[in-house]
Amino acid sequence: AEEILLVFKSLVKNRNEKVTFANFEEAFRSEEPTSSEFQTVVIRKVREWMFKNKLSSEIAFDSLCRSAGRFVEKSLTRPQFHKAMVANEVGLSAVQIDTLYANMTSDATSPMCLRDW
Repeated sequence: AEEILLVFKSLVKNRNEKVTFANFEEAFRSEEPTSSEFQTVVIRKVREWMFKNKLSSEIAFDSLCRSAGRFVEKSLTRPQFHKAMVANEVGLSAVQIDTLYANMTSDATSPMCLRDW
């Protein structure tokens, strides 16, 4: 249920807004970003978010953890990472967030820790 809510939040800006099939199709039409797109778009957006908010890598990860409600244990599951990226308005699509998570963790099912980040 948490993942469905995250997908919905990435599709609409206003909770009263309806999700049309066209919106849904547009959001999920693109395939996983290519290596060059990942480098030029995804990593750049994360770095811009960090720069804009004057965050070091460690403080940025701590901010993501806090946004996902992880105050003590500093690691993020994939749904928590999605929630944190959306809450911090990094500006990535659901597919880009998934790709980032998969590229930063040893496997897509392991929680992300500061070392991965």
